[in-house]
Amino acid sequence: MTVGINTEAINHKNIPFTMYDLGWVVLCIGAAIGSGIVFFPLQVGLKGVWVFALAVILGYPAVYYMQKLFIETMARSDEQDSYLSIITSYVGSRWGVLLGALYSFTMLKSMVEYALAITNDSASYLKTFGLTNQTLSEHWWWSLLLIAGLSLVASKGEKLLFKVSGSMIAVKLVIIVAIGFVVIPFWDVSNIGAFPTVSHLVVGTFPTLPFAIFSIMFVGILNPMNIAYKKREEDKDVAKYKILRVHKVAYLVLVATVLLFVMSIVLSISEADALRAYQDNISALALAAKVIPGATVKYMSVILNVFSIVTAFLALYLAVHESFVGLIKVTVEKIVKPQENNSKAISVAAFVMVVLVLWLIVLTNLPILKVFVFGGVTYGLISCIIPGFIILKNDKFSDLRGVSVYYVILIGMLMCIGPFVMLFSQ
Repeated sequence: MTVGINTEAINHKNIPFTMYDLGWVVLCIGAAIGSGIVFFPLQVGLKGVWVFALAVILGYPAVYYMQKLFIETMARSDEQDSYLSIITSYVGSRWGVLLGALYSFTMLKSMVEYALAITNDSASYLKTFGLTNQTLSEHWWWSLLLIAGLSLVASKGEKLLFKVSGSMIAVKLVIIVAIGFVVIPFWDVSNIGAFPTVSHLVVGTFPTLPFAIFSIMFVGILNPMNIAYKKREEDKDVAKYKILRVHKVAYLVLVATVLLFVMSIVLSISEADALRAYQDNISALALAAKVIPGATVKYMSVILNVFSIVTAFLALYLAVHESFVGLIKVTVEKIVKPQENNSKAISVAAFVMVVLVLWLIVLTNLPILKVFVFGGVTYGLISCIIPGFIILKNDKFSDLRGVSVYYVILIGMLMCIGPFVMLFSQ
């Protein structure tokens, strides 16, 4: 399967890999590491290693192609304001607003997962280590304080995020590799289990596929990166080339590190351990700190859990804020003339909306895994099905049409029906 890029237009140019490019690689990795590292091992422990293997075989190639196609559809548009304006240039204003709202919901859903994890796990760690006598997550102000503080940091722009996230993500990668090797003495091959029946394998793969995909997927940061590069580069082809290069580097790093870590954790915990974590609504790393002997792994797990979720939250804020800005602008333009719009006021309004919406949702303390799996429906639409149909229907993308497009659409459909298979199989 191939996805085209106009290399003839850029091969003759000397395009160095700069620190700015590295900064976006870091943010891409930060946006991905969080979902996979924190939740994927738990799902594998519940469903089994064989289900995990099939989900990875189906999901990991799909991530590469879906993100490439998503980049192509975003980068080839002349718009550089928001997802809503870009998608409107392809499908018109009516469908554009609808899909823009769906995109906002999808990106917000991802932040909800991390906001829930930040609130619950931070309170759990503070109590576990004896720093507090009560569970702070039971208080309404704890989640508001964390969400508002992190959102404020992220709202300062990409350059600050490069600095804040860079060191944290570097530490994450080192810890991921280290834990992957440190827990080897606690591996138990009996955790692999016997090869399941075909029905169990198929039924288990549907709800596990989103976890496999999300473990290395960073589609949420792609459009903010696209907008940033298009504003920075005069040549649109050069901007697209740099975005695709950043994507490829981040993808390869994620595949290697996530697979190493997930397999090590899965071989170190039993199905009973995974079930207990699911019932307690805590992440795999919070569980690992309790069930694997040794203070070193315990502290490394805590640091990795906190850094993973925080950096993912910070990276995805760019996408959520950008999507909210697009929706607010459309609403404001129906009330006042475009030239009277106050960009700063709209940006502040989007910030307040992000904080309040996240906080109100977190107060309900939704079960993390259920939110995660059902969120696959909207991701399947936004990142797979919609880009696929745009490419098939728009002659502007005739050079991209091929098996990869249909494969991505198929994976998107599987992501959409997966939660319902899980629901009816219970």
